[in-house]
Amino acid sequence: MVSRTDELKAELRSLVGAVNVIDSGESLETLSKDFYWYSPVLKRQLDDKTADAADTTLWKTAPDLSDKPLMVSEFGGSAKAGLHGPVTQRWTEEYQANIYRHQIPMLHKIPHLRGSSAWILMDFRSPIRVLPNIQDGFNRKGLISDKGQKKAAFYVLQKAYKDNALGHAE
Repeated sequence: MVSRTDELKAELRSLVGAVNVIDSGESLETLSKDFYWYSPVLKRQLDDKTADAADTTLWKTAPDLSDKPLMVSEFGGSAKAGLHGPVTQRWTEEYQANIYRHQIPMLHKIPHLRGSSAWILMDFRSPIRVLPNIQDGFNRKGLISDKGQKKAAFYVLQKAYKDNALGHAE
């Protein structure tokens, strides 16, 4: 008997034709890279950078990967919904929106970028996030608050998607 997973894999293969489909979690993990959050070397190199420098940054991949589709699965920044101030003030909606305003053009410059997923859509409960009056037990990197309030960055990303300003479809 064929499993539902195998049926879905076969259906995907029929839709994409001869394209190499990676359907193994092990293979995908081997090919995936997390370039900042879990890399102490890159963290040290990038810690003093600001959002304003992102759109003047050109990301390159190894030459043997430049013809492969690239998916960026985490980008963005933090903000507490309803907290407002200058773009330089951490945790404000303006700060988070400014990060998106600069990261989107940077990502769009990657010629083989085929997809992206902001980290994250909605704030979520995280007991290790304890900054008083800001985190209060929540990861605040969402585009939407835990109460459903859309933050300023939500509209920045929405516009980028509407304008096809993030990635390149084939």
